[in-house]
Amino acid sequence: MSTFLNNYGYCIQMKPLLVFLLISPLYLCAQVMQAEYASVPKLIDGLSEDWQTERAQEYVQQNHTTHDPNVLFSMLEWDEQYLYVLCMVKDKHLVQVHKGENAPYLYLNDAFEFYIDPLNDSKSRMDINDYQFIITLNNDHSILKGDKRLIEDKDNLAPKELGIATIVFQSAVACIGKVNDEDTEDSMYCVEMAIPWSGIGVNARSGHLFRADFCVDDLDSVVNMSLLADTAEVPSFFYSSWKGSRDFSFPDQWVGIKLQGEPGVFTSLSKKYSRIWLLLFFSSVAFSISWILFLLYRIRQLKNVPVRQALEPAMSSVVHPQPEEQPVTRTSPVVEKARLHIINNLGQSLSTETLADHLAMSPRQLQRVFKEELNTTPLSFVIAIKMEEAMKLLSSGDKNISEIAYALGFNDPSYFSRVFKKYFNHSPSEVLSQQQLK
Repeated sequence: MSTFLNNYGYCIQMKPLLVFLLISPLYLCAQVMQAEYASVPKLIDGLSEDWQTERAQEYVQQNHTTHDPNVLFSMLEWDEQYLYVLCMVKDKHLVQVHKGENAPYLYLNDAFEFYIDPLNDSKSRMDINDYQFIITLNNDHSILKGDKRLIEDKDNLAPKELGIATIVFQSAVACIGKVNDEDTEDSMYCVEMAIPWSGIGVNARSGHLFRADFCVDDLDSVVNMSLLADTAEVPSFFYSSWKGSRDFSFPDQWVGIKLQGEPGVFTSLSKKYSRIWLLLFFSSVAFSISWILFLLYRIRQLKNVPVRQALEPAMSSVVHPQPEEQPVTRTSPVVEKARLHIINNLGQSLSTETLADHLAMSPRQLQRVFKEELNTTPLSFVIAIKMEEAMKLLSSGDKNISEIAYALGFNDPSYFSRVFKKYFNHSPSEVLSQQQLK
């Protein structure tokens, strides 16, 4: 019996600890909020259109005695590059007295403060991995960071310093109302931030846990707070966090934030293979430009195709002479050598340059000879001879159009048909049809 009583007494003594162990997981779960994955990067413009604001956390500044209490709506989202922060504050008196980047008194305005322990490794005091962001109505901002020198000072409860953090982040503020106009009633202001994970030392992934705090500074008159004594009580100035605390800079009082969700399959592939998509895009653009240039080149070539009925008599007698005509006696040796070379190389793609090389002449000299002798160009001369040969092959009926095109040095039968039609004023298929009727 005594043993039982002793064990019972031990259980009674252990009951508070057991209760704590049982409820502490529930307490921790209640303190952890979710930051959902943003499948589309946020546009940092101070507007909330691209946020699902129905999921925003709401907080009312209860202890504001002189004016209507402010209402804070806050949200967090994330992707692989940024932590996105949204804060909307309903405030009927928009005031900003202090201005400037990294100014020491920016918190003595209507301002939004965001504290973050990105690695969730701090205890009661900020360390060198913790940051404080202050954003005012004018989008002026200051960044404070835990200072190692101040951390070593045990008497310094908030070991942070201004101007030692170098984080390039995005922010924007939109106001509904007139700032510093005490005669009008304002509505609200909205703050958007995009904090790069790389700047705060985090490799963002789903399930990552950190701690954060949202704080609102509320100034309802244009009084310069920095000129007042530290002990002065100013009814028009109030500040608090979203948990109602007025003691900032203590990470153990901040709320746990867990990254939730992950990118979809298409988003993951797009981000993973973004360089490949970019390469494919530029490749398609280059291909389109090349194809357009090629078409323009073909159009220009078609302009150089002569029309058989419009040939000069001298050229006509050389290209398709009558049986009694002998082009050797009618033309210069240069033209005749060129004609024989073309006939002997019908399957090759001949240009002015290749023809000039065979004749041991410069392209300019060859063009001058053809202009004086036949009033044409070497390229038109080559095309005319090949088209006359094409007509002979079509009339014989031994080959089809594609075979004839390849035999005459054309890589594209459709282009060959267009050249043939311009030269003879009827297509190769029409010639074949007439041959079949015969």
